[in-house]
Amino acid sequence: MDERIKLEYLNRIKNTDQANKTQATHCIRETFDRYMSINQHLMSSQFWNKMEAKQHVSDCQMLLELMEYLDRKRKRQLSRLVCVSIEYCLTNRCKIYDFDKYLLKVIRRFINMERDTSVMFCIFCMLDYCHNDIQDTYYLNIVRSGLSGTLLEYYIDLLGTVTNQNKESVLDVVQNLKTAGAQRVDLEEAIKLVCICE
Repeated sequence: MDERIKLEYLNRIKNTDQANKTQATHCIRETFDRYMSINQHLMSSQFWNKMEAKQHVSDCQMLLELMEYLDRKRKRQLSRLVCVSIEYCLTNRCKIYDFDKYLLKVIRRFINMERDTSVMFCIFCMLDYCHNDIQDTYYLNIVRSGLSGTLLEYYIDLLGTVTNQNKESVLDVVQNLKTAGAQRVDLEEAIKLVCICE
């Protein structure tokens, strides 16, 4: 993030409580738009590199702090940027300090609070790269946000159909959701499809 914009951004965060709420929201959105305009290339992982990934993730963390001041359109933009950051950093094994904390913040904010299915699907596809505590938190937030059925539908669509070859992986997801507290009613369709294969 351009240093001048970064300082301006941080200053606006700090002064939001003292400022007029409407004016603060306008300023924050204006700064967000400027950042996204300057960094439009970051919406595609082909323009990321390991040298700069740490700074990009740091920028995403700052942007997450102001999500409550963004409208739906801007939240979708941030959602796409966050997904690219997660995909790039996990698949390229980037060593970024506190990246797990970043992931946890993204899970709680986008899945539990915003019920953002694009982030939900993105992280689901990356779970094999994540530690067990991240996976547990992911499933817990899926259940809390009422997205268990949506996740299972997505996974089965991704597989194409449930077969004898892939039914165990579907059952693994079902079990993870059950462990996190999902109700049987949310899992019934997937369980039925697995049973047909038996």
